[in-house]
Amino acid sequence: MKTMSGQITEKLQELLTVVIPHHGGERMLLDCLSSIEKSSQYLPQVLLVDNASPDDSVQKAKALYPWLKILPSETNRGYAGGCNFGLAAVTTPYTLLLNNDVIVEPDCFDRLVERMEANLRLAAVQPKIRSYQNPELFDYAGAAGGLIDFDGIPFSYGRILDVMEVDQGQYDDVQQIFWASGTAVVFRMSALREVGTLEESFFAHQEEIDLCWRLWSAGWEVEAVPKAVIYHRGGATLNRSSNWKLYLNHRNSLAMWVRNAEYLTMLPVLRRVTLEIGAFGAYLSRGEIHRALHQVKAWRDFVSKLRITWSERKRLQALRKRSDDSFPGRYRGSVVWQFYFRRRRATAAFFRFDSTDRRGE
Repeated sequence: MKTMSGQITEKLQELLTVVIPHHGGERMLLDCLSSIEKSSQYLPQVLLVDNASPDDSVQKAKALYPWLKILPSETNRGYAGGCNFGLAAVTTPYTLLLNNDVIVEPDCFDRLVERMEANLRLAAVQPKIRSYQNPELFDYAGAAGGLIDFDGIPFSYGRILDVMEVDQGQYDDVQQIFWASGTAVVFRMSALREVGTLEESFFAHQEEIDLCWRLWSAGWEVEAVPKAVIYHRGGATLNRSSNWKLYLNHRNSLAMWVRNAEYLTMLPVLRRVTLEIGAFGAYLSRGEIHRALHQVKAWRDFVSKLRITWSERKRLQALRKRSDDSFPGRYRGSVVWQFYFRRRRATAAFFRFDSTDRRGE
């Protein structure tokens, strides 16, 4: 008699499409595809979205891996636009959005799809994400599952701000989380048809958090499946020190928070403004003038689109079915306070792994 896992493996091509947005980078793409080929006896469908790649990496990948399907785009649509372009071509029940700079461990896809099949309320799941450069560490981009605090600042099981924990199996249970990392996330297509796909105006960064917030609000669930593992080349696509990345993170984080937060009264707004000003002051105090200027540019562009963002907020709040207070993975305190003033460097030091208790300590 076949196990559930064995049945999933044999039907993987019918159940799952892997969508990989790509804008150049031969070595990391070929390494990624090689790991996919070795990951399972039966491969899922794999769709490479060619975001107007400036090199010949797509042609080389197709020559080496004939099972790869190519979806060309005449322009670079960014992560969000590239993923949405690929999602429109998907016919399977599940889609795995996958960065081109990851290495997939064997049985990763099987474990993720098996979890989706076991819980029909699950809209998204992510694997455990470890650092490719330092495999003993969690990776910045999602670690063991995404969380968010009262002020809309994201962090993860295994990663607080820029500090990554050593993976000692401390977050190895399946766990409900607030957001699943866009580095590697399986979505249920029926859930996306209900709430929509990634917000393309973000271009890149924070769009998966925005989408997961909408999924929770609509009554769906999001989980981490840590027995499924990938390794991420952090910064291979866009280094964390990049001013462009800083700009996108500040702009998109504000837009994501305004669009989705249930409560935007005076206190939350003042808290968030204080954090933004504090970050600006920190850049200046370190002599990082260009980073401070990119943050100002992010504020300017956020404010210039505030009327559109507010209109979208009204639409999304009208569709809300659940209160933010009920969401697992939402910390009612401040991760910035815990990090800088309480000197907490491990998520479990203040946010309990049992996410039914989100008060923290």
